[in-house]
Amino acid sequence: MYISIHEKTVLLGGGGLVKSRLVIFYLLLLAVNILCATQLNVAVSPFVGDKNVTPEQLNFLSGKFASELMRTKAFKVLDRGKMDYILKEQGFQQSGACNTSECQVQMGQLLGVDVIVGGNLVRFGSKYAFRADFIEVGTGQVLYTAEAEASGELEDVYARLCKQAAEELANNARGTVQPEMSSSTSGRGSPSVQQNSVPPDAIPAAPSHPLSTKRKIALALWGTSLVGAGGGYYFDTKVKDYASEYEVAYDSHNLQNSQTAYDNGKSAQTGRAVGYGIALGTFIIATVLWFLPEGR
Repeated sequence: MYISIHEKTVLLGGGGLVKSRLVIFYLLLLAVNILCATQLNVAVSPFVGDKNVTPEQLNFLSGKFASELMRTKAFKVLDRGKMDYILKEQGFQQSGACNTSECQVQMGQLLGVDVIVGGNLVRFGSKYAFRADFIEVGTGQVLYTAEAEASGELEDVYARLCKQAAEELANNARGTVQPEMSSSTSGRGSPSVQQNSVPPDAIPAAPSHPLSTKRKIALALWGTSLVGAGGGYYFDTKVKDYASEYEVAYDSHNLQNSQTAYDNGKSAQTGRAVGYGIALGTFIIATVLWFLPEGR
């Protein structure tokens, strides 16, 4: 007894499971893309300090702090080697330490990041005090400040200082991961001091403006749309392959092979529908987000 596609009465074995797995895969892919897009791009400026701390120690400390920021997984931290290369290529020059907000903002603009982090380490008797300023490059405003203190020698306390300050910044940023935010709080939960903001006329013109979080999400969605379209195309080719296998098996009166080809074809059709559906849906949402006026 032979079967045809129109007369087949056997339920789709495993098709529901395949569909569920495909939906979960695409949703996870979409979530990862959105998560990456909402992370702030951050660069850590070389730290400054008093006479009790050497330039070599400060350079090491800024690198350690950048590593701690990355461990929080709240930021996309620019690699120090890449940072130095970009600044050199852009012809960035400074006389002495870059210890002013104006200098750090200019550095952040050349690096194309959302936020530049500057740090200051001083010693009071047997205690070290460390402060990290989280500065929005687009406005020059100090969004919030993290502070940490520890008693002892620097080699014994530097790791704790960096970790504590990095986690404090990350905890603040997780609640307000938006470069365009206008209000700010310090690491201790109080409003940041207004004089930390840089006057608009003191900020050099940036070669380009950092993308808003909304547009970063749109870019991520467009990327997801391309992946979905690629998945849909792949399953479309598999549908054609299984259709050919079904015809061969059907013509040779091989019931088992024809049923297997039919089941595989139905699963591939599900994958094609999900892939193209994700591609179309994310493309429409991304386009709306991209052209939606700021502030909405």
